[in-house]
Amino acid sequence: GLAYNLSNLPATQITRVVGQVMFPAFSKIQDDVVSMRRAFFETMRYISILSVPIAAAMIFFAPDFVFTVYGEKWGAVVEPLRLLGVYGLIRSVAANMGNIFKAGGKPEWLTYIALWRLITMLLFLYPATKYYGIWGVSLLSAVVAVVDFVISAALVNRIVHAAAMDYIRALAPAIGISALAGGIARLAQMQFRAVPHARIAFITSLTIMIVIYVAGMWLADRSLREMVVKTARDYLPLNGAPRVGEEPK
Repeated sequence: GLAYNLSNLPATQITRVVGQVMFPAFSKIQDDVVSMRRAFFETMRYISILSVPIAAAMIFFAPDFVFTVYGEKWGAVVEPLRLLGVYGLIRSVAANMGNIFKAGGKPEWLTYIALWRLITMLLFLYPATKYYGIWGVSLLSAVVAVVDFVISAALVNRIVHAAAMDYIRALAPAIGISALAGGIARLAQMQFRAVPHARIAFITSLTIMIVIYVAGMWLADRSLREMVVKTARDYLPLNGAPRVGEEPK
């Protein structure tokens, strides 16, 4: 339960917000395939900017997080947390696919996918639990999530006429930079073994990962830079100018 709840925080929070916002938006442009495809992948890209580094941090720093925050008695959570981090990541990135099905007039596809998922879990849950325990259940959940994503992506492509390269462009920057940042931070952490307080070493390494990731995304993603700059100009007062929606003095 602990591993599941921790790994699904990004998915549950992001899915709820995205679902509330994007379904009405997709419904308005359902007759414009190009606009729907552009909005879908833009949303996926921005979701990945948030959820991918969280999943990467879980994978790289699961032992440090569990032992530092919860103690050694929770050591059995570490590997399930890593596997369920993949599960939570896939859920958050795929959050928008159901909205495409509904806006595209194919809500029944959600039922078919859920039925496939149910049958798969019924077939494999008992042997996974019996022979591999909590680790087997976590691995099964991660594999099912990945297969779900592939199936859902194929169905989304039938509505918005997308290609594999569209998914690569949306997800590759966050995945690549998260992996690089996590790897460097993990290597840096090895130099902190002499630090007397494990919590300080963990926080320092995590901070290194965050800094590298933010810097990498800032350099690699031009549209992200433009969005941040535009938002700052709109909502931060410059030289006494009023914010957006604020009456001039």
